[in-house]
Amino acid sequence: MRSRGLYVVAALYVVLGSTGCAFFAHRSSPWEFGGGVRVAPGFPVGQRGMTVHPVVSLGYLKWDGGHDELYEVGGQVRRPLARPGSGSTGVWLGGEATFSVLREVSSNFSESATGWSLSALAGIPVGKSKWGLNLYAAAGLSHYGGNGVNVRFGADLQPWFLKR
Repeated sequence: MRSRGLYVVAALYVVLGSTGCAFFAHRSSPWEFGGGVRVAPGFPVGQRGMTVHPVVSLGYLKWDGGHDELYEVGGQVRRPLARPGSGSTGVWLGGEATFSVLREVSSNFSESATGWSLSALAGIPVGKSKWGLNLYAAAGLSHYGGNGVNVRFGADLQPWFLKR
């Protein structure tokens, strides 16, 4: 019974402490569109509002005849533009680096490639709730055997129970 409770807590952590990526696109040739989920809980660093975020992500990209599954592990750094203590939640900027595995699947084949991605992030808090809702956008470069461009838009939750 105790292990069941641990699974529930772990599931809540993943769902509620996640960066829910509502839209995801990748271009290596041609553009592929899809969705995904990023888990990126934040931890404060220093006195200037900077946070670090370990990242785990799964993306699903559709293309004619098949799909791609994009698995990513890495980290983010975010910093608000407003001064700490100013009372303004304001816009934040950040960067992300991930190690990635891109698995291409169709009815005829399945193959994987490893690589990396680097992205710039920008977000804005929505309201002042205990759920820490942010809207964000990211754009960057990737290399999974060939160069590409990544773009994502989504909602990010940083709930009160994850903050220290």
